[in-house]
Amino acid sequence: MQASRKTALVLLALVSAALVGRLVLTGDVSGLVAAVENDYVFLLALVVAYVIRPFLALPVSLFSLIIIFRFGWLGFPIAIVGTVFTSLPPYLLARRYEGDSAILGRFRDFGSDAFAATGDLRGIIAIRLTPTPADVVSYGAGLSKVPVGAFALGTAIGITPWVLMYMVIAQSARAATGVANIDLRLLAAFAVLGVLLVARPLAKAVRRWQRRREHSNN
Repeated sequence: MQASRKTALVLLALVSAALVGRLVLTGDVSGLVAAVENDYVFLLALVVAYVIRPFLALPVSLFSLIIIFRFGWLGFPIAIVGTVFTSLPPYLLARRYEGDSAILGRFRDFGSDAFAATGDLRGIIAIRLTPTPADVVSYGAGLSKVPVGAFALGTAIGITPWVLMYMVIAQSARAATGVANIDLRLLAAFAVLGVLLVARPLAKAVRRWQRRREHSNN
């Protein structure tokens, strides 16, 4: 019985990946939304797709657009929860890393110093506000041993402005023109806000990290 359940889950994951992948490559978001008529089946397929998304390197923003396009404002909290959920696998994978790679070791040391200076929650919020790839942030937070609670809450808060922007895009896609009028200044504002949140403590962390590196090389 357990083997058959695993087989069913694998088949469901493959079907979901094939469906999402095909429609993503063709850019047919509306086709993906209409592919499953039942909302519960649609959500189940999205859960499976969220699980396998990090391993397929699919953008998180696409999933948020699909959910909001399907459910409207009801999709707003679903998109936030889904983003936090799909960010956990790379975070947890990196958190378990105990290797001695020179590059990853330096990245881990710098990240630990940076989060120690800014605070785990504020640091995650700030970097989520910037247009840094979601999985890069997740791996970095895991390597830096950011607590799970701070990572999840910081991700939820930091992505909220982005999900609001996806709402505008989805609503525009529903219009007759299908054109989303997104002011690039809004993207710049998100990035600036993220930098301002951590600029001062992060600058101190960078100087401390540089001094430590110089000391270790002497």
